[in-house]
Amino acid sequence: MVLKGKAPDVLFDLPSPDRVFIGGTGDKAEEIFEAVDKRLKEKEIVVINAITLETAYIASSYFTKKDYGLEVVNVNISVSKKAGEKTMMIARNPIYIITAQKEG
Repeated sequence: MVLKGKAPDVLFDLPSPDRVFIGGTGDKAEEIFEAVDKRLKEKEIVVINAITLETAYIASSYFTKKDYGLEVVNVNISVSKKAGEKTMMIARNPIYIITAQKEG
């Protein structure tokens, strides 16, 4: 289901989910996490994609305090670029994938 609107405002009238994927929280990360946490049942999963250290820190701190099981994966991607007769790899910003599972 895709909803048009901004989180956390559009989250309150939804049925309780069993999986939530979050990306692009802006300055509302903690508000969004709180709204999601209130809706999840036991053993449900939240996946957060973060491009900043601050969002990764806020997510891991928030869900750790709430006794979620937590896994953080850092993904680094490089893209090829011609360098004369050779090919070099240009690094892109890392992405943090935080998976939090509500303990039951």
